[in-house]
Amino acid sequence: ISKHKRNSTKQNSTITEQGEDDVNGGGATADDTEVDFVKDLCEQEILYPENIFSKFIPLIRYIIDHHTIFPADLVSVAALSLSKLMLLSSSFCSENLQLMFTLLKKSSHENVRHNCVIIVGDVIQRFPNLVEPWMSNMFSALRDESVNIRKDVLAVLSSLILNDMVKVKGHISELALCIEDSDPVISARTRLFFQELSRKDNAIYNILPDIISRLSDARDTLDRNLFERVMKFLLKFLQKEKQCESLVDKLCNRFALTKFLFFLFSRNSNEILDIIYCLSQLNLGERSFKKLIENFQTYKDKIHDNQVYEGLFSVITKFKKSAREEVKATIEEFEKRMSEAHSRGLNEDHEGSFNKKASPLNEISQMVKEVSRIASPDKNIKLTISGISPPNSILSSRKRTRTIKKILSFGPEDSESDVSSIKI
Repeated sequence: ISKHKRNSTKQNSTITEQGEDDVNGGGATADDTEVDFVKDLCEQEILYPENIFSKFIPLIRYIIDHHTIFPADLVSVAALSLSKLMLLSSSFCSENLQLMFTLLKKSSHENVRHNCVIIVGDVIQRFPNLVEPWMSNMFSALRDESVNIRKDVLAVLSSLILNDMVKVKGHISELALCIEDSDPVISARTRLFFQELSRKDNAIYNILPDIISRLSDARDTLDRNLFERVMKFLLKFLQKEKQCESLVDKLCNRFALTKFLFFLFSRNSNEILDIIYCLSQLNLGERSFKKLIENFQTYKDKIHDNQVYEGLFSVITKFKKSAREEVKATIEEFEKRMSEAHSRGLNEDHEGSFNKKASPLNEISQMVKEVSRIASPDKNIKLTISGISPPNSILSSRKRTRTIKKILSFGPEDSESDVSSIKI
């Protein structure tokens, strides 16, 4: 009997070891096969002809297409039904994204728009790459007239961004404006979102240039006080010297480009003052101040304006209060240079300075050269020329045509590690 028990125990042990091998090897392969089978079933079978679900699709689409003539509750149910089907198949989702975002934008019923926001959030988590080209429409919903819709959109976007589900570059300025939303709850939640975002390395630093650029470009419709309150809140998150140093360099480069914008679009005074305000909110260190000195040529021709001069002088004065005694001599020398430039008016040696007697073609040529000089690849400034078609004689020497599409643009890859150290 004892011998029989020993043999039985050995057989059980052998079976157990085989079961473990199945779990470690063959079981995983079987699971992958089943997952692939289910995916193929969703993509190719469930929603397409000869299947019962496909019979409902035309009716659902018709209700959403003609949402103005149907009751809001019916449209909401149709939208939810469509969303469930979209989550099954990537191809079906891609075909119906436009329909869903159109409903989000045009529906006059708050409940319908609310459902659309939730639907978009679910679809993004399922097929993020498909929804990414449509994200501008989602961010635009932050300007919805309904407070509840704005809260819903903010909640969905905050969750997606903090979990790295969506890329925010190009749209984050819409979210930044919610810092000063008329609803105190939205304002508080947005501030909390940026505080959480600041815990990630260089997250705020990476999005600041895009926010500054877009809000400054919208200054014709954006109140100056609103711009200053938003930037004051965001710039306080820049505490590292390397981040401030790099941002000072990029802001100074934008100084030089304002002249080109003035010729094309007859605007630059607001942008210059916006740049100066941003500089005034930074905690400049010695290396940041040295960047300000090195880029003196980019704003030297603008110091003749009293507002510009006083703004820059206040930036220097703020730094001077906390500077070391060894550096104060350099600060005073720089103050003297600024005073001389202010008194002289315009810098005679500046190639891109405006001359009313010069021909427009020469002005454009000079400004293109200046922009091209600043827009070196290592500074990650992306340029394109649109809106005008300059004669071939102006740009014939260049290998490719560029246009100003974004004045200040660098992405998450432009992190703190890319900033070179400078000794003072």
